[in-house]
Amino acid sequence: MFNNINNKSVESMGEKSARMKQREFTILESLINSYIESGEPIGSRTLSKIISLSMSPATIRNIMADLEEYGYLYQPHTSAGRLPTDKGFRYYVDRLLSNRKLSSVGEENIKLNLSKIDTDMGDFFGHVSEYLSEASGEAAIVLTPDFETIKLKNINFVKLSEGRIVVIVESESGFVYDKIIKPDYSINAVDLNTIQNYINSNFCHHSISDIKKKLISIIEEEKNHYDNLLMKTVNIANRVFDKEIEMKHFEDLYIRGTSRMLNNIEVKDIETMKELLSSFERKSHILEILNLILEDWQKDDIYICIGTEIPEDILSRFSIIAAPYLLKEDVFGFLGVIGPKRMNYKFIISLVNQIAQRITDAFHVSSRK
Repeated sequence: MFNNINNKSVESMGEKSARMKQREFTILESLINSYIESGEPIGSRTLSKIISLSMSPATIRNIMADLEEYGYLYQPHTSAGRLPTDKGFRYYVDRLLSNRKLSSVGEENIKLNLSKIDTDMGDFFGHVSEYLSEASGEAAIVLTPDFETIKLKNINFVKLSEGRIVVIVESESGFVYDKIIKPDYSINAVDLNTIQNYINSNFCHHSISDIKKKLISIIEEEKNHYDNLLMKTVNIANRVFDKEIEMKHFEDLYIRGTSRMLNNIEVKDIETMKELLSSFERKSHILEILNLILEDWQKDDIYICIGTEIPEDILSRFSIIAAPYLLKEDVFGFLGVIGPKRMNYKFIISLVNQIAQRITDAFHVSSRK
């Protein structure tokens, strides 16, 4: 999934960026790695002890001054060392991707249990987000498939008391959804079985969006012969495939580990902390932000958005690393990590990418069953 780099990286690389010499990048890379580990501004004497090249603190200091002039570093205080800017982080990350200098996360070290893929969608994505947060040490996000694109494999109805019906929907991706509906009129077991067979015969392998369109078409075409059973069929199908009547545990976005994210950043302003927590509690707000930053996202990309590249001031101290998971070569959803700009990019990029790939592979196997 590292075939491309999202185009924010190209936009952030100016003429001087493209001409950065190897020793300049060595200093930038060493400084960022040290900052990721310590969280403190890094000075030239510290770097001289780390860098294997034979450069004096004075030479390193001069190069750091050049990097500051180019916009890759800044000095928070006159007497302090330097810190990377968002532009510095961007160049660092782009070089990681282009040179494949990523920490390897062995398959045997990823203990993600994918057996839940054949069960409830909410259980599965809740499990994935919990695991990703724990493995990365940061907040994890998992965007589920668009409800409208889910394709029907099979549907079953189970009649309950008081006119209620359990609806069990199996999607082509392998997920099973269940919900309880209560039609406006009673339906006997024979008619319910007929309706079930009708839906399976006519709507199997179609997306929810297509099914809704077909239901409207049926009403228009058959309105002169709109018998009682067909009316009940359309009524039940509309209830089943209406996202406003939520599937059990169905969510658009799963967010786990926000406490880890807050623990890993240096925020002394209590109001800022409250605003951050409020943002994550309002999932619709986070969804809006994610939709904005993913507008130019190509489906084979690992997507990395750093600091002020995120179109929301309250999140400008963070970075987002995301990767798509696919079903039959189409983007099904994405998962990722939100953490401080000084997160361990080498490890987390590889972790996110490999988990997304494992889920893609699992969907491929599940859809063939």
